[in-house]
Amino acid sequence: MRERLSFRAWDKVENKMMSNDEINFNEMSPTMEMEYFDFMQYTGLKDKNGVEIYEGDIVKVVIDDYITNTKVIFENGCFFFIGNDDKFIYSMHSDIEVIGNIYENKDLLKTPLH
Repeated sequence: MRERLSFRAWDKVENKMMSNDEINFNEMSPTMEMEYFDFMQYTGLKDKNGVEIYEGDIVKVVIDDYITNTKVIFENGCFFFIGNDDKFIYSMHSDIEVIGNIYENKDLLKTPLH
């Protein structure tokens, strides 16, 4: 079964994350209020703890002995995990955990792992 289409939004005015349930798209004007939010789409994937993974999340990826923090991006119709060196990182056998997002925890991307 296909996962539901879901979004969350970073409120640039209030500096807070809004869940899909808090966003009322029907009351937003496409030319006005939309500029005050950064919208992030649900990837359809969940991490090892069952947490939904969204564009803009920072995830810890463990592949064998390799561990790194990466950001989740949406580009050309696909979701990617991008490491600090802008290289694509993903393995079906990797251990993935959401540890933050690019708005509230950007410093997690600067942490060198191994």
